Amino acid sequence: MSILVIGGTGHVGSLVVHELADRGASARVLTTAPDNARLPARMTAVKGDLLDPASMREALNGVETMFLLAAVSPSELTQALIALDLAKEAKVKHVVYISQIKLDWPDCPHAVAKAGAEALIRSHSLPATILRPAYFFQNDLGLKEPILGGAYPIPIGNVGAEMVDIRDIAAVAAIAILDKQALGSEEVVELVGPDNVTGNGAAGIWSEVTGRSVTYAGDDIGLAFEGRIAGTMPAWQAHDLVAMFRGCQREGMRGKPGAAERLVKLLGRPLRDYRSFAEETYQAWQND
Repeated sequence: MSILVIGGTGHVGSLVVHELADRGASARVLTTAPDNARLPARMTAVKGDLLDPASMREALNGVETMFLLAAVSPSELTQALIALDLAKEAKVKHVVYISQIKLDWPDCPHAVAKAGAEALIRSHSLPATILRPAYFFQNDLGLKEPILGGAYPIPIGNVGAEMVDIRDIAAVAAIAILDKQALGSEEVVELVGPDNVTGNGAAGIWSEVTGRSVTYAGDDIGLAFEGRIAGTMPAWQAHDLVAMFRGCQREGMRGKPGAAERLVKLLGRPLRDYRSFAEETYQAWQND
């Protein structure tokens, strides 16, 4: 099987690459800078740019399975559409696409981008497995200062998000890439964690793990909040996050009944839970 991994040098994609290597697979990993790529054994860096169709055609030559994780960016939809269109042209036999659990948030650019990519998959009748993850545990890795200062600052609301560990996402993605039959007839797989985590619930977990009082900073996602996070990321991305949190507060980020149980069966082990992530993260903070 010839595999092309697109998005294999980021936080989630690099874990997918390592999962594939650990399972004895070989793959090509798309990168704009092959000489700088640090990949595990049996992985080969290939030069390509999602916004350069000529380089993508070359990278897709002979590929049977394409994994696609288009990074959140102003050109995310364009990148995904080009990759999927060229996958059809190249007669790729199976696409594994990382989407997200909520698509019907029209004010959220990256949700609209994921929905648009899924629409093209259907329009092209591409043989595909669509993975829809909820909010990542690892988004909270950078919260050391506010949490140790007594506040959980992520305004996820109190409907709740079935947060998921990116290591579990990578494991499911590797299975989807290497053994489509393991998923049965499912074309869409929701990637969730075992618990529905609310803002107050997350604060309570951090209180217990750290042994100090941590309170939920609340649901305010107005201009002041957007301005604060815009100091740590591009302004367009800050506004995108505000829209995502608005949707999460309104509807939550949860899978259909039985989603977690199906993942446990697929992986053959329990899913990682948010409390364990918090304990692991707090230990790392103490060792900094």
